[in-house]
Amino acid sequence: MHRMKQATLSPIVYHWDLSPLYKNRGAWSEDLAEVKQLAQKLFHFRGISTLTVAALESALQLQSRIFMLLDKLYIYPKLRLDLDYQDEEARQMCDMASHASRRILSDIAFLADELRSLDESLLTKTSADSLANYRRLLQEFKRFGPHMLDADQEDILAQLHQITGHVYQTYRILREQETVYPDITDASGENIVLLDNNYPLLMEHPDRNVRKQAYYGVMSALHQKRETFASLLKTYALQLSLNAGFRRHESSFAAALFEEEIHPEIYGYLINAVHLHLNTLHHYINLRKKLLGVTQLGSYDLLAPLPAQSEPVVGVQEGLALIESSLAPLGEEYYDYLAYLIGVNCIDFYPDSRKTDGAYTWNVYDVYPYILLNYNNNTDSLFGLVHELGHAVHYMFTNRHQPYIYADCPVFLSEIVSNVNECLLIRHLLEHAEDSSSRLYYLSYYIEMFRSTVFRQSLLAEFEHFIYSTLDAEQPLNASLLCETYKSLTRSYYGDGLLVEDLQGSEWIRASHLYKNFYMFKYPVGYLIALQIVQNIHEQGARYAEKYTRMLKAGNAAPAVDLLRTIDIDVDDPNLYGSGLRIFESLITNLEEACYA
Repeated sequence: MHRMKQATLSPIVYHWDLSPLYKNRGAWSEDLAEVKQLAQKLFHFRGISTLTVAALESALQLQSRIFMLLDKLYIYPKLRLDLDYQDEEARQMCDMASHASRRILSDIAFLADELRSLDESLLTKTSADSLANYRRLLQEFKRFGPHMLDADQEDILAQLHQITGHVYQTYRILREQETVYPDITDASGENIVLLDNNYPLLMEHPDRNVRKQAYYGVMSALHQKRETFASLLKTYALQLSLNAGFRRHESSFAAALFEEEIHPEIYGYLINAVHLHLNTLHHYINLRKKLLGVTQLGSYDLLAPLPAQSEPVVGVQEGLALIESSLAPLGEEYYDYLAYLIGVNCIDFYPDSRKTDGAYTWNVYDVYPYILLNYNNNTDSLFGLVHELGHAVHYMFTNRHQPYIYADCPVFLSEIVSNVNECLLIRHLLEHAEDSSSRLYYLSYYIEMFRSTVFRQSLLAEFEHFIYSTLDAEQPLNASLLCETYKSLTRSYYGDGLLVEDLQGSEWIRASHLYKNFYMFKYPVGYLIALQIVQNIHEQGARYAEKYTRMLKAGNAAPAVDLLRTIDIDVDDPNLYGSGLRIFESLITNLEEACYA
C-alpha cells in the first residue's frame, strides 16, 4: 500500500484564502461585466434548433462559461459574508450577483427551450468529437421535456420559486433569533444561556438535570410557536406540491427523485428494512436506560454519555493525522488530493463571533472547493471535518476529470461518498483505541451515529412523506396533525422504552432539512450504502479502492444509480439495506459485552 506522506499536512493554516477566486472587488467587477456581455452574445443563437453542429457547440460552450461565472461571482462574496455577517460590501456584492443571475437566467431561458426541441437527427450527431461531451446534457434536456412548460410559464415559476428560499429564511429567523429560550443553571448554580446553537451540546451534558432543563426550555418555546412553524412548513411544501402538479409528475416525491434519476422504490426498500430492525432499536433503548440507571428514558437521555465515558479532545492537527490514517485504504491518488486541499488554505476551521454556524463545502470549478467549519476540538468536529473533506476530495476528482457541466456531483452520490469517510474513520478509531474506556466511547459514538443517521432520519423521511402525500391529496394539514403524526412515529420507532411526552410532537420543528425537498431519506440510504462500500474496501483492498476512485471521477456524467453499479452496489436490491442494519445489531451486542464483561 502507498506509504502516506506525513510532512505535507503541516503546517496548518486555519483560515481560508479567497484570493485565488478574486484578488479584489475590481477583479470581481470585471467578471460581472463579462458575464453580462456573454449573455448578450448568446442571443445570437436564437433558432439554434435549425443551425449547424458547430453553432450548437459554440452555444453550449458559451452557456457553460456563463453558468461557471455566475457561480463564482456569487460564491466569492458569500464566503466572505459567512466569515463576517457585518461585511456590508460582501452583502452588497451577494445582492448584485443574485440580481444579475436572476436576470441573465431569465434572459437566456430561450436556449433551454430550444435544446429540448432539437431534432432527433441532430442529437445523433453528438457522437462527433466536437459534441461528444454534450451528449448526456442534451439527452437530459430531452428527458426533462415532458415536465417543462413554455418559456413564459417557466419564467413565472422561476420567479415564484424564490418564495421557498424566503420561507426557509423566515424559519431560520423565527427559530434562531426570535424564539427566546430561558436561561438554565448547572449543579453549582452557574447560569447557562440557552441558545439554539448550544442546545445540541447541552443534550450531551453529563448532568441529567442540565439536559432536562435544556430540553424542556427549548421544546416548550418551540411548542408555543408550533402553529407558525407549521404554517411555514406547509407553505414551503405546498409550493413544491403545486410545482410537481404543474410539471405533470405523479407526486411531489416522484418530482423530487426525477432530477437525480432515483427510483421511488428505494424509499420503500429503506423503510421496510428499518421497520424489520426496529426491535433492535427498542433493545438498544432499554439497554441505554439500564446503563444510565434511570427508570424512564427521556428524549433528553438519548445523547447522554454512558458511565465511565469521557470525550477525548481532538485538535485540528491531531484530527487531520487521524483522518490521514483512516482514509489510507482509499489509495495514493485520494491521499494526494487530500494533502493538496489541506495545503492550499481552502478550509476555515474555527468558530468566530461573526461567522455563520454549521459546516459546508462549496465547489469553485476553476479553483478548488472551499470548506467552512466551526471546529470545537471534539469528536463531532472531527467527523464533520472528515465528512466535508469527503465532499471536497470528490469535487477535486470531478474538477480534474470532467468538464464544468458534469462536475457538480449528484447529491445522492455525494452524501454516500462523505459517509464512506465517516465509516472509515469510526472503524479506524475502534481498531486503534488505546484502552477499553476509549473503545467503549467510540463504540457508543458509532451506535449513536447509526441511530441518528439511519433510524432518526428514516423517521423524518416517513414524516416528510406524510406531509407531501397529504398535500398532494389536497387534505388539510395543520400543527395538531403534524405533532400527532410525529409523536406516533416516535412511539413506533423507539417503543415503550422511551418516554414520549406531548412536547415530543414538536421536535420536527428542529429538523431544518425538511426545507430541502425529500432530502431526509438520502441520509439513511447513503449511510447504509456507505457501510457496504467500506466493507467491500476492507475485503477487496486496493482493487476495489481503484474502482471507487474511478467512480469519483465521473461526477454527473452518468446517473448516480449507474455509477454505483460500477462499484458493485445495486441500490435496487432490497437486501442491501438489511445488510447494513445487521451491523447495528452487532454493535449493540458488542456494547452489551463491553459493559457487562
